[in-house]
Amino acid sequence: MTFLSKIKKNSGLIFGLVASIWIAALNIVLVPIYLKLLGSDSYGLVGIYTTLQTIILFFDLGLSSTIGREIAKANNQTELDEAKHVLQFGSFVYIIFSSIIFFTFLLFSTYLSSSWIKSDILTPNQIRESVIAIGLLIAVRWPISLYQNVLNSKKKMLEVSTVNIIFTSLSGVGYVLIFSKVFPGITSFFIWFTLFGLVHALVLNRLAWMSIGASKKFNLIQTFNSFKKNWSYTKDLAFIGFLGLILSQMDKLMLSSFLSLSDFSLYMVASTLMGSLYLIIMPVYNYIFPHFSKLSNSGEKNEFIENYFLSSGLFSAFLYPIVAFMIVYMNEILTVWLKNPVLTNQIQPIAILLIIGTGLHGIMYFPYAVTLSSGHSSVALKIAFIMSLISIPLMYLLIKTNGAFGAASAWVVLQLMYVIGGTIYSHKKINLGSPYEWLAKSVLLPIAISLICLPIYIFLKSITSNLYILFTVGILQILLTILILIFIRRDIKNYFWNNLILNT
Repeated sequence: MTFLSKIKKNSGLIFGLVASIWIAALNIVLVPIYLKLLGSDSYGLVGIYTTLQTIILFFDLGLSSTIGREIAKANNQTELDEAKHVLQFGSFVYIIFSSIIFFTFLLFSTYLSSSWIKSDILTPNQIRESVIAIGLLIAVRWPISLYQNVLNSKKKMLEVSTVNIIFTSLSGVGYVLIFSKVFPGITSFFIWFTLFGLVHALVLNRLAWMSIGASKKFNLIQTFNSFKKNWSYTKDLAFIGFLGLILSQMDKLMLSSFLSLSDFSLYMVASTLMGSLYLIIMPVYNYIFPHFSKLSNSGEKNEFIENYFLSSGLFSAFLYPIVAFMIVYMNEILTVWLKNPVLTNQIQPIAILLIIGTGLHGIMYFPYAVTLSSGHSSVALKIAFIMSLISIPLMYLLIKTNGAFGAASAWVVLQLMYVIGGTIYSHKKINLGSPYEWLAKSVLLPIAISLICLPIYIFLKSITSNLYILFTVGILQILLTILILIFIRRDIKNYFWNNLILNT
């Protein structure tokens, strides 16, 4: 296999990463503009929308992941037909719940606008209208994840990436340049994105069905029977989703109640920066999950474990140098991004903690993918349950005493516990090899090398304040750190040598 053919084989992952970088860069550019156009209170509503959208994903009940796994595992037409029936049932459930989501927001809009959301600028009626618009936007965008999972399972990441880039760019840039001039205000903001969200979902629906072939006539009984075969796995995923919701969104739910919209918007700006890391993490997860599912189904245990150690080590070699760069240059990043020294000083300590926690969380997507793809969903469920029991009182105590900084501190503590405890438990339950070897190679080693390089960043900051020089040298330092990590790990070095240099 030639070098170019290998690049083509992995083009889905490459385009997924390109799309994520594009969307992250676009969000970084647009967030300060949204803040300026909407004001901090209105942007706080955007933060509440982001939080609620994530919460609503719980009602997926594990369907999209189950469908993706079944499609990825399908080795013949019979198995693919079964997966189609499960997709039909999932689509039916999504339509029903989309309607429920909108009418729930409509029903509780008055309560949310008067008793939960606090604002010194927006009137209760303005907040109520925005809450209804948020409900409609979430409802139309909710099926998007289902069809993305189908396409990712068929390794159609190029199509997913292209569609995501187009709709994210058109909606964001279109609002700033056109719609905000004609229809200013936060409610109009949500309506504009609702229109694009609807078309986005319809396009992905069409592409998903094209990727697996035309569906047979819908039969509710037959599709439900196909779904029941995967009920145990789906049930575990539903509970994992609910517990993951607590772990990832409890901080925002508590803060939205304790803080004013203006203060809450600062935390959401820091969360947006943290989210840029997930735009690197998630395409990798979407790529490895169907790959691990197919390997697990083949029965090649040794190859399965070898791929797990190799891929997680390679990913950590890229992730942690980027995390180190963001931590050291956080002040410069926020200065360039927000162009507001006051906001920069308020957000910087929160953003640093969120980035540290996300760096720890990011590598754990590999044990999580291995656990689910091999069918051991109960193991992931037990880990999520224990983490949730710890997170609620920890979040409450730290948020009550330290506000947004306390929420970010709790995030770091929880992820550190997850890395250590989650790794040891999952490795021993699934026989994935030594958890201590994995922690040493995929977590401690890349963190240590990245920390060794930190003095170089700090020295540069002491001799120059030119942002272009700092960022240029910083990016070169990231590349150098990645190369060091790759060549320290013999298995990764051999992989690059055999696959990219010798082309064997």
